[in-house]
Amino acid sequence: MRIREIIIENYGPVKKFYRKCHDVELVYGSNETGKTALIDALTTALFQKRSIFDGQDRFHDSLLQGESRITVIVEDLGRDYIFPGQHKFEKIINLPHYHLARLFIIRASDLSLREDRKWQDKVKEFLSGIPVNVEKIKEKIGEEVGLTPGGDWSDRRAIRRKSEIEEKRKRREELLAAIERLKEIREKEKKLKEKSEKKAFLKQKLEKIKLFKAYKKNQQIKKAYSNWLRNSEILEKYHRYDEEDLKTWEEKENQFKALLSDQKSKREYLEQLKEELKRKERELSNLGMEKENLLKEKDRILRLSLIQEVKEILARRNTALSNIINLIYLSFFGAVLAGISLFFLLKNLWKSGSLVLMGAGALILIFVFVTNVKNLNLKKREENTLMKGREIWPDCRSLTELLERYDHLNSKISQIEAKIQYLIGDKEKIFLQQQRKEEELNIIKSEIETTLDEIKKMKNKTGLFSVAEFEDKMRQKKDILNRIKLAERELETLIETSDSKLWKKEAERKLSPPDGAEELGTEEDLEKELNWLTDEIEDLSRQISSFVGGELGRLNIKEPTQIWRELQEIEDTLSFYQEEKEAAFLAWEILDGVGQDMDKVFVETLLDEKGGVSFYFCKITSGEYRKVIWESGNIFVERKDGSRFSVDRLSSGTQDQLFFSLRLGILKRALSRAAFLLLDDPFLTSDTKRKKEQVGVCQRLRDEGWQIFYFTVDEQLRDIFCHRFNIEPVILG
Repeated sequence: MRIREIIIENYGPVKKFYRKCHDVELVYGSNETGKTALIDALTTALFQKRSIFDGQDRFHDSLLQGESRITVIVEDLGRDYIFPGQHKFEKIINLPHYHLARLFIIRASDLSLREDRKWQDKVKEFLSGIPVNVEKIKEKIGEEVGLTPGGDWSDRRAIRRKSEIEEKRKRREELLAAIERLKEIREKEKKLKEKSEKKAFLKQKLEKIKLFKAYKKNQQIKKAYSNWLRNSEILEKYHRYDEEDLKTWEEKENQFKALLSDQKSKREYLEQLKEELKRKERELSNLGMEKENLLKEKDRILRLSLIQEVKEILARRNTALSNIINLIYLSFFGAVLAGISLFFLLKNLWKSGSLVLMGAGALILIFVFVTNVKNLNLKKREENTLMKGREIWPDCRSLTELLERYDHLNSKISQIEAKIQYLIGDKEKIFLQQQRKEEELNIIKSEIETTLDEIKKMKNKTGLFSVAEFEDKMRQKKDILNRIKLAERELETLIETSDSKLWKKEAERKLSPPDGAEELGTEEDLEKELNWLTDEIEDLSRQISSFVGGELGRLNIKEPTQIWRELQEIEDTLSFYQEEKEAAFLAWEILDGVGQDMDKVFVETLLDEKGGVSFYFCKITSGEYRKVIWESGNIFVERKDGSRFSVDRLSSGTQDQLFFSLRLGILKRALSRAAFLLLDDPFLTSDTKRKKEQVGVCQRLRDEGWQIFYFTVDEQLRDIFCHRFNIEPVILG
């Protein structure tokens, strides 16, 4: 058994839903998008009742008022059943109706195990959908069907099934008698039909003769008017296109291209200015560093008082050079005096004068010696000063070069300062140029935006994307206008008027092509035969109407065909009541054995390791728990290491998985063949691994022939299902 098609309209948030169902259907949507409403709609259609869950029947009134539509087509054993309809779902599946829906629907909110003094009974009742109080169930079934506890039809005020059956049997006898009397009327109806068909045939022949003359002209008018109307309707779509707009759009496109070109050139020039400005800044930075280094060098020279000392040494050296000739002369003169005095002393001549001359010569020589000593000290000082200078300029070879380098240093500093001033001025000029170009670019940008807005307005107005499309539309418009003028001239010739309303009236005349109208005879002969047939038909109609108004009127039947419909309805109703009675007897028989076999069935379902609760729980938990045990009226689970746990010691997620396994075991036990299963997010609290295992259980059920519907708000579960079964989700909202 499987659901083949679902059609739902205007049921709560579900406005329109149609689905041809497959083996696995994944319905995904956020809260308030209609997942629960879909399940309620299916419950309403299949089980003829409101939502089986508290507070979930808020859309039922719209169904009663005819605002909603629900149709579910169920296929079972090669036959289709439409719900809601005359078929009862419990008859098809061979189960009692009471709480039947809970066997096929598992919701996340149902996954709980509550404990009280009669906990085991509540678990059995809740999971299996079969209440433990069998007698109350039997009584309730009898009340629903209309039976007394003894098995006879009841005539209680609420149902009055006994009186209703007697009335329907009496009505059935009356209808059967009316059918017998209706046979002779059927012969008259047959004659009436034959004569009516002949009359219609003759009318058709007469009409063909009348239409034949106008047929060809009408065809021409239809064709011409169709061309005119079609082209006029097409022209309506071209009213938005005119030459002025095309001209304006072309101007704006050219303006846009020119602005883009101007913008590009100005941006390139602006980039050049920015690069030039950066280059000037780099030059200024380099010159500043160079000036700073030169100033540091000059400051060091000044701290050493090197230049002043060099100038002083050079001045004294120049003075010594100017007196060196005099020193030579004095040295020569002193030597001569000393030589003459020595000569006189050796000759023993002029002793006193010789001594004076020798003293004078000695004094001169002493002066020259002292002067030379001073010059030697100056040389020493010059060398020391040069050594100081080489601390700054190591390759300096003389004091003159030292002084020249200092002068060159000052000159270079002055040059750098002048260059810096020039670069600063040049930089300011470039910056002003950059500002002007940026202002120009802003203006161009504003003009481009304005132009683009105007082009966009043209696009919105025309619905086109380019001037080329506009030009093509204008060519098409001209061609349409030419075709309209040709059609107008043809219509004016055929109908002799320029009024388009008369054109329409003539074109809407429906004239069928009369086959062989020239061979049908004259209008006069046909009209005589039609008058005779009309009289015959009226006579037969009076006889039939007399029967319908008399015999059938007494039975409150408006037309003969109503007899068979009402008779079939009565037969169906009586058959249905008998089937309900037999089903109630069968249910009573089943319930009599339920009380004795309840525990046995429940325990077998729990312990079944091949297809029962233990099998599914072991599968879902990946073998962590291998068995579910019923002992002393309580459920226990056995872990793979042999240890046992009561239900209340399990985590909430594991309890949900155990409950899901219990529901599957009960469902597999209760049904003799595969059916469908509606899952309203029962895997939501499981971790990723167990979600995959639970989806694997669904795959196993699918392989066994079960049809799975899973409703979820969880994206991870949606992706796991779609990947495992290679399906596309049904997305709500």
